[in-house]
Amino acid sequence: MMFDSNDVRSDGESVEHVLTRNKAVYFQIEETTFAIPEKSLLNSEFFANMLTAKHLGESKEGDLDNPIKLVGITVADMNSFMKAVEVRDWKCPPSLNLSEWTSALRLSTMWSFLLIRGHIIRHIESLPSPDPVWRIELARAFDIPKWLHPMYAELCTREKPLSAEEGIRLGIHTFAALCRIREQVKTRMLKVAIGKIRQVEYCRHQGAPVRQYVVCAHCISQPQWQEVDELLVVEAISMTPDLAVSKAM
Repeated sequence: MMFDSNDVRSDGESVEHVLTRNKAVYFQIEETTFAIPEKSLLNSEFFANMLTAKHLGESKEGDLDNPIKLVGITVADMNSFMKAVEVRDWKCPPSLNLSEWTSALRLSTMWSFLLIRGHIIRHIESLPSPDPVWRIELARAFDIPKWLHPMYAELCTREKPLSAEEGIRLGIHTFAALCRIREQVKTRMLKVAIGKIRQVEYCRHQGAPVRQYVVCAHCISQPQWQEVDELLVVEAISMTPDLAVSKAM
């Protein structure tokens, strides 16, 4: 992001965030003024309609001394969005935390910056997902239905149980549906394990008791006894009305 301390409004306020020296439209959020190139704003359906209208309101609205005031947005939100706007090559995306990516996605969606929104979505998809519920919340809030079922599946197959806090964030119907599928997964795993136990005479690992006809706790904890059929999980999710994508959005 390029900063230019030479831009000063007539009231003495400096413009803290300037992306270009070309023609710009000025916005005020709280006590901070932002300048965005008019050319960049034309990539937004929201702002394109505003800029191509016969007037912006007052004759000088949007210039340095009469910036357009935006409400419901914080300076931190706008800073995150500006970092996404200025990216030249998304092979080297900006370094943002989860909260900042959420802000950038929210503003790009709200203002219909479709190209930037697409880049942000693809980048978030490439990030490790420490919190599947966070992605579910984003998918619901910003109309990204393709994220829902994979994140539901992750919650259904992980070892850690769903928490009360996650239940509040997911909503009671989604939470209950995921808990039912988790129980189905556990039941399925138990049946598979029992079937495998019946196929062996005794434990074969080093140090196992001689002629142990029941597989021990050590063996039952190994990966081959704990396999989950992910296709069955996905099928169960897709057949559960409370997890339907159309209902969640």
